[in-house]
Amino acid sequence: NFFGKKVYASTKSTFTKRSGAEKLRSAAPMMLRSSRWASRGLSEERLGIRTALASFNAVTRTLRSWHQLDSNVSFETLVSTSAVGSSAQFVGTSCGNSMNCVVSCFLAESQITFANLDQVIGGSELFALWWTPCVTLPSLLVSGDGYKSPVSYAGNWARSHNGRRTIRKICKRSAEAQMDAFETQLWLEEPPEKLPRVLLLSLTWTSELGLAGQISEHIQDHKIVCVKAGPDCYQIFQGYMPHTRMPDGYGLLEWQSSGNPYSNPQGISRPQMQEYVRYLRVFVESEIWHGEAHNAICNTSQVDFFNQLVWSSFSFTEIEDADILGYAETPLLTALGGAVRARTV
Repeated sequence: NFFGKKVYASTKSTFTKRSGAEKLRSAAPMMLRSSRWASRGLSEERLGIRTALASFNAVTRTLRSWHQLDSNVSFETLVSTSAVGSSAQFVGTSCGNSMNCVVSCFLAESQITFANLDQVIGGSELFALWWTPCVTLPSLLVSGDGYKSPVSYAGNWARSHNGRRTIRKICKRSAEAQMDAFETQLWLEEPPEKLPRVLLLSLTWTSELGLAGQISEHIQDHKIVCVKAGPDCYQIFQGYMPHTRMPDGYGLLEWQSSGNPYSNPQGISRPQMQEYVRYLRVFVESEIWHGEAHNAICNTSQVDFFNQLVWSSFSFTEIEDADILGYAETPLLTALGGAVRARTV
């Protein structure tokens, strides 16, 4: 199965695991609690994800109340100022920045680097190339334009009617396969000790206008964090970059306060999640930019792509046990909680 990180785990860079003695020293205060959960089949890493998610929800709940009084309050800004000691600095408003900030809340301090975040979120380079043909194929073909080479001739073919039709077909099949794999994981009946699961979704689309040259101007992506908290409880976390109709974009708190039916920070039901996934599938499998589906997914419209033929890709990865160094090693969440308590007091 090539539909997730498990198949390329051997190519993924990981941090050195701590020794047993180091784990005992750092986890001593939580030993009784951790061992109790372990007896129920819950791994230390999965307990870490569960605890981190609960802390994350508590922190963002308080931040939303502040945001209602002061629109300048930002989850991403607070993460950036609290990530002391990490090599990553989270600046700007974008889906990628929001995802980096959310994912960092589940990681140990040594893991909060852009290199590691790219690995956790994007998987291996081979995975990214394989599942984003709407970017890799046009970029490769256009890069050779103007030269008498096989790539140049391939670019001419790609611009032809048959070439565009073939590339659309490749992109559509890739997106359909990944959507099928994602839904399989999403609706899988799992025991409580396997939850929550944090799935990281990536949408990418390329307008066929990109074949006219300047392909970078016609490529865009979007990243979404999808949490499977229970059999009937899901959460969606995202931000969005500034664009024509939304000059300031939005961050996590704006999304959670937007009133979008899928943005409820308390979670959405399985039927609601099924609706959201249907919009996802319509968007990634449509050959013409689907503004309604995009608006439902992202709570914003992008006029730049209206009525254009597009090649879309979809892929997903997951924060797995192997990505977690151990229970309660989330200093960023600790710092966020401390900042919240300091301001509250």
